Amino acid sequence: FVSRIIDFTGLFPSVSFVKSMSAFSERMLRQVNLAIEGTNFHKFRDNFQEENGFHGAIQFPLPIYPLSCSSLMMTYEQAIPIREFLKGGNRGSDRFKKK
Repeated sequence: FVSRIIDFTGLFPSVSFVKSMSAFSERMLRQVNLAIEGTNFHKFRDNFQEENGFHGAIQFPLPIYPLSCSSLMMTYEQAIPIREFLKGGNRGSDRFKKK
């Protein structure tokens, strides 16, 4: 609504606020579409495979597709609970302990 008023006044003839807002909202909607984000997780995972020298250092969750859609992404990652990590005994945990 506001963008139409600004365009109507002609204060900024070289800029179409309606078109700018439309392009912005389209990009934002694509970013919140979790089906697209799930596809991106697959691409990221492929880009950071062991063959590329990362040796599993970077991992991205994979969506569980029967439970995921454009408004919900269900994932599962096996991990060490943070409380166990902070207790020690895990590689690198000393960096995060309270002093």
